[in-house]
Amino acid sequence: MIENTILLTGFEKFDKHSSNLSGDIVRYFDDKFQQYSIEKIILPVSWKRSVESYLEFFKSTKLKPYLVILMGIHSKKRIYLEKVSLNWVFGKDMDGFYKMGFINTKKSWKKINCSY
Repeated sequence: MIENTILLTGFEKFDKHSSNLSGDIVRYFDDKFQQYSIEKIILPVSWKRSVESYLEFFKSTKLKPYLVILMGIHSKKRIYLEKVSLNWVFGKDMDGFYKMGFINTKKSWKKINCSY
C-alpha cells in the first residue's frame, strides 16, 4: 500500500565544499507537509555507500512512499529537473573510488525485493 509519505534524499558535503545544497534542502524541510509525512535521508558521497544506505532504508521499513525525490548537485549554477534518469555515473567519490558507466538499477532493486 502506498502511504501518505514523501521521501527526500540529498547528499553530505564533499571534497572542498563546506556543505552540499542537496543535503541542506533536505534538512530544511519539516517532518510534515500538508497531509504528507516527510522521510529524509542524507546519503554519503560514495558510489557504494550511498546505494547501500538507500537500499537499507527500504529494507528496514515497510514504507512505500507516495513520492520519492532524489536530489544532488550540479557544477552549473542552475536547477535541472530530470524526468528520467539515465543512471550514468562519472567521477571520484569521497572514498577515492572512481567510477564511470551505467548503474544496474534492476540488480539494486532485486536486492530489496521491491515491486515498484
